[in-house]
Amino acid sequence: MRLSFPSYKEVKEHVDEREREAREKIEAEPPTLMVSLIVLTNAIVFLATFVGANPESIFRSYGFTPAFLIELKNVHTLFTHMFVHGNFFHVLINMLIFLSFAPQCEQKMGRLRFLSFYLLSGVLASIFYFLFNRASEIPVVGASGAIFGVLAAFVVFFPDKDTHLYVGFKPHRIPAIVGITLIFLIETVFAMISALIRYSNVAHLAHIGGFLGGLILLALMYPRPAKEFLSILLDALIPYAPESPPKTEME
Repeated sequence: MRLSFPSYKEVKEHVDEREREAREKIEAEPPTLMVSLIVLTNAIVFLATFVGANPESIFRSYGFTPAFLIELKNVHTLFTHMFVHGNFFHVLINMLIFLSFAPQCEQKMGRLRFLSFYLLSGVLASIFYFLFNRASEIPVVGASGAIFGVLAAFVVFFPDKDTHLYVGFKPHRIPAIVGITLIFLIETVFAMISALIRYSNVAHLAHIGGFLGGLILLALMYPRPAKEFLSILLDALIPYAPESPPKTEME
């Protein structure tokens, strides 16, 4: 019986293929303690909201209504609104995005710091929304503002980590700093359109406020990573201009 061994070329192709698969695989972090508790709380509140006879009363009592804040009424809704959702797809999409980015952030920050950061991002998102909608009597509900704060934390801590950006139904692998910055810019455009034409019931300004609030909190809590992120972002946005050669005089 004759033994055959793979050639060097075949071995190299096999190794290269395995390395390519490893690079293309995005590691899924298991849910951490605070992330799990936040998701569980959102699920319980959602069930309690729609099992009851009058979900609208839940929205009024625990959703954030900007007009009430002027008179310092229902201040607690700055926190409670981020655990109330309008429908099943609202809570489902928010929690899926949260689970995609939050575990890594909790591992980086620690449990209590992450929880504080998450809640404060949601509060800052509401305050930012309030600044532009002070007379609104429509309750704002959902965790999106706080989740955009988590996106800010993720891109600051892991700017080069690959993420999936879906165009249609096709995923594209891009660095977090590109994907999340693009999402933020899209939200900004939607917010500007919404300010001119009321085309949806999505509070895009709260998303922007959560992201910006998250960046402010990170600058205070983690100044070095925040400074490094700003440097990376500026390098990406400002094209490199080579230095001009020194002037010389010719005789």
